[in-house]
Formats: sequence, C-alpha cells, structure tokens
Amino acid sequence: TRYVEFRNPYVEIARQQEEQGVFLEEMSRARRGEWRKSTFGVPQETPLDLEIGVGNGEFLAHHGAVNPQRCLLGIERKFKPLVQSFQRVQRAGLTNTALLRYQADHLEDIFAPEELNDIYLFFPDPWPKTKHHKNRLVNETFLKSTFMLQRENSRLVIKTDSADYYQWILEYAKESRYQIEAQTADLH
Repeated sequence: TRYVEFRNPYVEIARQQEEQGVFLEEMSRARRGEWRKSTFGVPQETPLDLEIGVGNGEFLAHHGAVNPQRCLLGIERKFKPLVQSFQRVQRAGLTNTALLRYQADHLEDIFAPEELNDIYLFFPDPWPKTKHHKNRLVNETFLKSTFMLQRENSRLVIKTDSADYYQWILEYAKESRYQIEAQTADLH
C-alpha cells in the first residue's frame, strides 16, 4: 500500500493571509494587549469584541458590518472555517474585523486583562457523552478567564442547541462572577 501525504490547502492560504487580517498562533500571542493599536490602529477606548468559533463567518461579518464603531476578532481552531470566514470579511470590505487561529481555552495567552468587551460563543461542541464532559469549553476556569479579560459592563453571550449543555452552562454561570441578564430555553 502506498500512502499519499495529505496537505490541507487551507493551511497555506492562511499563512499567505497572515498579517492581512489572519493571525496564526505566534502572531496572536505577540499582539497580547495590543490588538486595538497593532491590528486596527484605533484608540484604546474603542470596543473590541470577540467571537469564539466563527463557523462560516456569517455572524462575524454581520456584526462587523452593522457595528463599524467596534472592532471584532473571530477566533477559530480549524483552518478551513478560518480562511472561509476571512474571505467573507474581505468580500464585505470590512476593516474592523480580523481572524486568529488559537485554542479558545487559552484566551489569556493572547488577550490581556480587560482587553475585550463583548464575547460571543455560539453553539460550542456539547460533548454529549458524560465521559467527554471534561472537554466542554464552558466551565469554571473558562468563565473566570473570560470575566478577567473583559472590561466592565461587557457581556458574554452564549447560545447552544443542546438542552444538557444549556443546563451545564447555567449552573457554572450562576457560580461565576457574571450576572445573568437574560436566559431562555427557546432557541428561537
């Protein structure tokens, strides 16, 4: 049997777009505490929002377009959605939006305390099997980290279509420093 080496074409595309609005791990760590200035060239008081897990980039591009006074970063672990989301942002002509590749459970490596404003987390992997619950992103450590990284009066918006994960998130949120402003089990 002959094995053919598989190369993900999106890795090379992402590398070619680095510094044009896509930031890989090393560059993301280097921008810690400097995202507003180094990426967008805006004053420190400009709101800087984060979407964790950009998927197809639809929310990212929409949020960037309807909020030109805010800067928006999208974080994604997988190369294909990272590149596709960046292409969507480019097609929309957005200059207030950038993407980075990083693990969302290590946000403190790439953001300084009180560097972020609103954080959006839509449909994180629910890891439905009990033995996999340890892999869920939302937990005590994650909520402590995001709270520390956000400026005062910022929001953490989470949506899930998993009833079990919804209850899990509520329990952790109640024990965190966050105040629950609104909640609903109705996904729509």
